[in-house]
Amino acid sequence: MRVPALSGQPSPVGKTARDTEKSVKKHSTKRQTVQAAGWIDRNTDAYILHRLSEAKKLDDKFTRSKIIAEMLKERAADDTFFRSQALLAPLIQDVIRSEFRAFTNRFMGVLAKIAYQVGWMLSLLIRYMSLQLNQTTLHDIEVASEKDGRVYVAKRTPQTDEAKERLRKALEEGR
Repeated sequence: MRVPALSGQPSPVGKTARDTEKSVKKHSTKRQTVQAAGWIDRNTDAYILHRLSEAKKLDDKFTRSKIIAEMLKERAADDTFFRSQALLAPLIQDVIRSEFRAFTNRFMGVLAKIAYQVGWMLSLLIRYMSLQLNQTTLHDIEVASEKDGRVYVAKRTPQTDEAKERLRKALEEGR
């Protein structure tokens, strides 16, 4: 509204399109904004007018210029967000990957110790039992033990809770 329509005649260097002979207004040199003018399609204009009418309901001091400035700031913020997201996503993935590695490494020793001791005890028990029992009885015991192992693997008992708590304390002291 404030920018006059362009004419077919070029403006002299000393005179800009905004200058008129009638108005010699002095503008503040402390102004923090600069003018940005351009042509837009009718749909965008309708959107600006809609936002202006919505903003005027909240505050009468809203102008078309403020609405356009807000829209440009929003677009710049969107662009900045998408650019920062493109940079941050790989960084976040690297951090998560390294933290997961640290977490896995912390428990790998515990799991290896458990696996070693279980394997050692299982071998010891099987050899001892084979000396005491015949092959058929030993096989029946193995089958029943495997079944019990599948049943009890997910059961929580006070003993497993105590062992878990001791392990947690040991790992915290090791940090």
